[in-house]
Amino acid sequence: THIFHEVVHVFTHADKGIFSLVPAVLFQPGTLALGYVQGKRKRYFSVFQYLIIIVGIVTFIMSKIHFMENMMDTFSTENEVPVSPKVLAVQNQLIGWMKQYMNLFLFALIPVFTLFSWLLFRKKGYNYAEHFVLQVVIQAQVNTITLLLTMPLAVLFGDSMPKLIFLLAFVILITSHTISNRQFFKISLLHAAGKGFLIYGCTLIVQMLIVMAIMMYFISS
Repeated sequence: THIFHEVVHVFTHADKGIFSLVPAVLFQPGTLALGYVQGKRKRYFSVFQYLIIIVGIVTFIMSKIHFMENMMDTFSTENEVPVSPKVLAVQNQLIGWMKQYMNLFLFALIPVFTLFSWLLFRKKGYNYAEHFVLQVVIQAQVNTITLLLTMPLAVLFGDSMPKLIFLLAFVILITSHTISNRQFFKISLLHAAGKGFLIYGCTLIVQMLIVMAIMMYFISS
């Protein structure tokens, strides 16, 4: 009974419950991150714990609705290029790892997002750890919107509109970076959008290079 009470308390407590954090994550991510780096943390449930919970839920749902499989099948069938059996085996193995460890893969990308955020906004005077907090909040917002919007659409229309779902996920990510950068750094909307796109683009390039390096290693071994 005591354990059940504590679980309910974590989710519903007026000051520090998860549900009291969600509106700030959705509508004031940059302000929330700025409050964290300024030491204003007592009011909210830990955003780091929240990210772990929300990513776990999203990953679980994506595995159950075969989200990754549907996306991969769509793009592979439309871009069929003859490949050797070994290359195909390595590709399938990498896809399997990504599906199995998707949550860890996302967490591993946060330091990369942070690096480019720190480089592109270095004149603002925030250190790497403070940029890390911002990127954690951004990922918390992205995954919350994914849970509330993208996942239901994927369940209902994923098989018929996979490209639209993929495009929606991209728009959510860029929008989240834009809003968060604007609120955190107190800059114009255009400036926030441009830097957000660059941060995402640079991180995507690093991600692709790592995947290519892993593929080349296994293909050549």
